[in-house]
Amino acid sequence: MHWITLLSITLVAAGTLLAIYGQNIRNRLDTVHLRQRISELTQQVDKLLCSDNELTTKLEELQKDLSEKDETIYLLKSRLHKQIEIDNEYQKNLSEKDETIRLFRHRFGKHYSVMD
Repeated sequence: MHWITLLSITLVAAGTLLAIYGQNIRNRLDTVHLRQRISELTQQVDKLLCSDNELTTKLEELQKDLSEKDETIYLLKSRLHKQIEIDNEYQKNLSEKDETIRLFRHRFGKHYSVMD
């Protein structure tokens, strides 16, 4: 064989081996990089899950607090309506008393007063 042919075969074989070895090294580096990236993303997901749990807990507390405040508002409105009814009854009684006084004065004269 001719020395150029041997050299060509040797160079092609060396190039093939270097290409395979280079791809192997590149794949290993890519794998290491991907594992690091997966680890970083996993940590971020864990932080987000923790934050989500905290926010869910806070939301539940706020909803409970809101429910308590709604109950308080309901009770206060109920008391207000009762107070309005009592006030209306009081005003009605005052009007009846004023009418009774007016009739008394009209019937018995103005010189008598309720205080007498």
